Amino acid sequence: MRSLSSRPPQGSRQRGFLTMDQTRKLLLLLESDPKSSNLPLIGLWLSGVTHVSNPQVWSWCLRFLFSSALKDRVFSDSGCFLLVVFAATHRAPQFFQCRGPGPAPAPGPAPGPGPQLDCQLLTASQCVTLYQ
Repeated sequence: MRSLSSRPPQGSRQRGFLTMDQTRKLLLLLESDPKSSNLPLIGLWLSGVTHVSNPQVWSWCLRFLFSSALKDRVFSDSGCFLLVVFAATHRAPQFFQCRGPGPAPAPGPAPGPGPQLDCQLLTASQCVTLYQ
């Protein structure tokens, strides 16, 4: 576990999950940390990418949303989670509030083939919607 004050090594690509301690400070867990399966996870972090629109950021967000291995994900009342990006082009970490898919739609014909996925990056200057 590490706190936000101990930044991941510059240029290295790492990723993991976010949790909070008893004082409500963010703690960074590596993906491989066994504690990540026992603690409530409020989001995720990545380092070594250049921009939030990097496909690795989006795939990691999707993995956080849909992985059956993550048992204790905690979302806000509006269904949001936290994303922290340690971009190679920024000195300070960037924080994003992300919203995953909403509640399951009512029974009936689906709007398109297969399951629908709607993700929003709420606190960025860009909003990207992914379609399956």
